[in-house]
Amino acid sequence: EQAKSHFQGLLFDAVIPRDPRLSEAIAAHRPVVLYDMNSPGSLAYRSLAQHLQQKYRVEATTATAQTA
Repeated sequence: EQAKSHFQGLLFDAVIPRDPRLSEAIAAHRPVVLYDMNSPGSLAYRSLAQHLQQKYRVEATTATAQTA
């Protein structure tokens, strides 16, 4: 809540849960999506990545259409 109030409007709704597999992936020098693609942390990061792809794909398409 403190981060939400401090960074008002700059945060995503996604929450990355505490997950031991995230720490293990870091220690193994591997991305968590390759280390354990079905861990809660990995699934949360993948969901956030999909959200970003959709958000910026729409913005890029809109910007391209406006300059044409």
